[in-house]
Formats: sequence, structure tokens, C-alpha cells
Amino acid sequence: MKNHKRKLIVLTVVFGLITLACSTTTLSVANQSDFKALVSVTLPGANGTDSHLYQPGEVYDYYPKSGGSYTISVIPQEDYIAEMDRLRNTIILAMYKYEDIIIPKTFVELTQQLANIDRTLSSLTTHSCQGNIMEESNVLATINISKQGQITLSCPSLSAEP
Repeated sequence: MKNHKRKLIVLTVVFGLITLACSTTTLSVANQSDFKALVSVTLPGANGTDSHLYQPGEVYDYYPKSGGSYTISVIPQEDYIAEMDRLRNTIILAMYKYEDIIIPKTFVELTQQLANIDRTLSSLTTHSCQGNIMEESNVLATINISKQGQITLSCPSLSAEP
């Protein structure tokens, strides 16, 4: 009788763990860019954020304890800044090297590109987005930092169906 009761308890615990594992809420965050990014994630009901340095192509999974609102913030890292500096220097060198043959329209376009790069570098602040996740669901949020300075975040929302 004792052995039977013990088996029943073990089976109940195993079944509970399997059910819990199968009904996990998951927020996956993927860095789809060619640059490292410092990413902070605030999960539903959390008192703080979890920060992680994402390598290019890295996906990191978070397991919130409940559904609700989440926030993702990203700051590009030094290799992104170095790429922007390299791009700015390439444009400046081209402007001086070919100043005799560059038409005014092209010169204006190159100057505007320089202004955009400088504006991007001077405004490197945290970019954020928010989304909603339901319990027992999976959400994939994405980060993309282009070589031209565009930072794109995707924070999908899942909500209960009416």
C-alpha cells in the first residue's frame, strides 16, 4: 500500500512538471543585426530589468512568470559606432579626393549623408518598444541595427481573444 501511494505521488509530481514545462510563457529576443547591442528586458510583473550583451544573430529566451506588458530597450555597441565613423570618413575622403569632378547635386547629397551620420552618432540613446504577452504563449521580439543608422525594434503583442 505504501509503495502504491509513493508511486502515485511520484507520478503526480512528474505529470505536474511536464504540464508546467509544456505551458511555459516564453519571450525570445533576437539580434538580427551585424552589430553587438546592449539589450535590457523588463518582464511582466518584474521589479527590474535584465541586461544582456547580444552578439550578432544571438537569440536569448526569457521566461516571465505571468502575462502582461514587457519592454525591450537597446543601445548599439562600440562596433556600430566604429562602423558609422568609418562610413563618415569614407565620405569625407571621397569628397576631397574627387572634389574636382563631383557635381553640386552629389556634393549636397554627400553632405546630407554626413549630417545624418553625425545626427545618428550624437543621438545614440536607448531605443525602446513595448509589447504584451499572454500566459502560456511564445513571442519573438527582434532587434535590427542597419549600417545606415536605422534601429528597428519589433515588440509583438498577444492579447486574449474576445
